[in-house]
Amino acid sequence: MPENRSAFNLIKMPLVLAAVVILMRILLEQLDAPEWFNNVFGVAWLHILVPIWFGLQIAESGSAQPFKDLFKTTGLYAIFVRLMVWPTYALAYVLGWQAPRFSVARGGVVGGDISTFEGIVLIPLRNLAFWVIAATIIGMITGGIALAVKKKRVAAGSA
Repeated sequence: MPENRSAFNLIKMPLVLAAVVILMRILLEQLDAPEWFNNVFGVAWLHILVPIWFGLQIAESGSAQPFKDLFKTTGLYAIFVRLMVWPTYALAYVLGWQAPRFSVARGGVVGGDISTFEGIVLIPLRNLAFWVIAATIIGMITGGIALAVKKKRVAAGSA
């Protein structure tokens, strides 16, 4: 991937977007907005959409290994986004936030007999690992489709 299209350069703006989405969701949850509305402001959507943009950008870059670059970019993006989500779970544990996504019944940290270590480290780390793997797989599918289609169009246009 050319230097101006490095993985870190590609993920900068999407990470800013993810941070805004995370903050908006926390704000909406604390204002008791309906759960369906809060779900609109979830970073899970970004793990589907952002890799499409990555795929298109990588296809335009003329990368010699576009799918490897997509994997690297999507994986880094997933790691950094989930690292931004981690403190929300720690805060939910400490402050007892009642949003449904933080409940023990949904894999969260609020309710039940959760120790401090579990609430601040263990459960958020488990969720991080799950979501990094899932987001990378999902991103490789959506981004890979976009990459393949764009490469095909670029190849057809240059022929």
